[in-house]
Amino acid sequence: MIVILSISGCRNNCQELCEEMAAFAEEECNNTFPEQQVDQCLADYDKEKIDEKQDAVCEDTLPTLREEWTCEEIEDYFAGGGGGAADDANTTE
Repeated sequence: MIVILSISGCRNNCQELCEEMAAFAEEECNNTFPEQQVDQCLADYDKEKIDEKQDAVCEDTLPTLREEWTCEEIEDYFAGGGGGAADDANTTE
């Protein structure tokens, strides 16, 4: 348990969100994504690739993920390549 906490402590909020989304998919939706897909999400949200604003959005999303997202939305997210910074650049607000 201590090892897991120390490993996760090195991740930013967006990388934590990648892990939480994969856990949500497995626990609530009975859907497991390939490890390389989760790894790609983690790589896309590397600390050097995101800014403070994007990290803050991930931080805001983390606590409400399981209440606000559906299994279909999680599946769509990972089907689109795991989200990532590159995908976010193509969205409009």
